[in-house]
Amino acid sequence: MEQLFDIKTLFAANAALTIFIAAALLFYKVNQKTYSGYAFWMVGAFFVAFAYIFLCLSQVLPVWGFLFVHGFIISAEILRLDGVSRFASNVKIAKRYYWLPAMYMVPLLYFTVIDESALFRNLMLGVFSFVVIILTAAKFFKNTSKDNKNLYIAAGLLYSLYGVLLLAHALSWLMVPQESVLASGKIHQLYLGHD
Repeated sequence: MEQLFDIKTLFAANAALTIFIAAALLFYKVNQKTYSGYAFWMVGAFFVAFAYIFLCLSQVLPVWGFLFVHGFIISAEILRLDGVSRFASNVKIAKRYYWLPAMYMVPLLYFTVIDESALFRNLMLGVFSFVVIILTAAKFFKNTSKDNKNLYIAAGLLYSLYGVLLLAHALSWLMVPQESVLASGKIHQLYLGHD
C-alpha cells in the first residue's frame, strides 16, 4: 500500500502543531491568571517546536544540527519536570537537574562529531527521556491533595506510558540499526503515527 505521508511531512506537521500549542499557551498566559509551573510548560512547548523545526531542516543542516534537536528536547523535558513539580506539589526541582542537559551534551557531541552514530544518539535520547518522564510521572503520583486525586493518578499513568513508548522506540533501533530516523520503515510507523 502506498504511503500518503513521509516522515519529514509528519515532522513538519508536528512542528506546526507544537508552534500552535506554544502560541496558544503564551496567549493564555498573557490574558489569564495561570497556575504555578505553567510558564515552564509553555517554554517547554516552544523548545519542542524548535526541535521539530531543526528535524525538518536536517537534510540541509550539517550533522551537528542534531545537537540542537537533542538540546531543545531534553531541556523541554527538564522544564516539564519542574513545571509538574511546581503544579502538583508547589515545589521547585533542585538546580542540579538543570545541569543534566549540559552533561548530556558531552556524549552527544562524541556521537555526533567524532563517532557519528544515529543509533547511539537515538538510544541516548530515548533513555534520558524515559528517566525524566518517569520522574515527572512520580510528581503526579506523589500529589497529596484529595481533590482530583484520580486525575493526578491518570496523568501519571499516561505520562508513564508515553515514557515506555519512547524507550521502546529507542531500543527498537538496536534490532534494526541501519534505518535512519527519517526513513518510513515499519520500526518507526507506530511511534511516528505513520501508516
